[in-house]
Amino acid sequence: MNTFAIYKDKVYPLNIRDGSLRLRSNIKEEGFKQSIDIMGNEHNDLFIKELSEEDVELAFEIEVVVVFKGEEFQLFTAVSPDDITVKLISFNPEQAKQFDFEIHEPFVFKKEISFDEVEEIIEIRKPILKWEGQPESRRIIPKESGKDYFGR
Repeated sequence: MNTFAIYKDKVYPLNIRDGSLRLRSNIKEEGFKQSIDIMGNEHNDLFIKELSEEDVELAFEIEVVVVFKGEEFQLFTAVSPDDITVKLISFNPEQAKQFDFEIHEPFVFKKEISFDEVEEIIEIRKPILKWEGQPESRRIIPKESGKDYFGR
């Protein structure tokens, strides 16, 4: 799952480190500092802003679910826009058997399907940190927009 925060009405990728929230941006914005990695290399395309929970409007994780044959499955790997397959994962042995999943590791099953077999894509936002316990939200991505969604 990917982690994000809403700060000043804008969604940013989020890292949480030692109780500090670190927003990431690919463009220089007010209050963001140029990223310098542990080797001392400066990155002109990555900017960081450190905040506390009180500074952001919401922090959440995004889980992407794919509907295949009427059932929801977690996405196993990200899909490139050029890829014509989607890899699904299940932790339910009965469901895995019903849909011909392969054993990936104990109690983890995966299946590769054609993108044409995807019925819909659902993006689930799950609040985290002090917002945990708030309702999650679900956004349905129409199948015809799916390849664009994964290429974002």
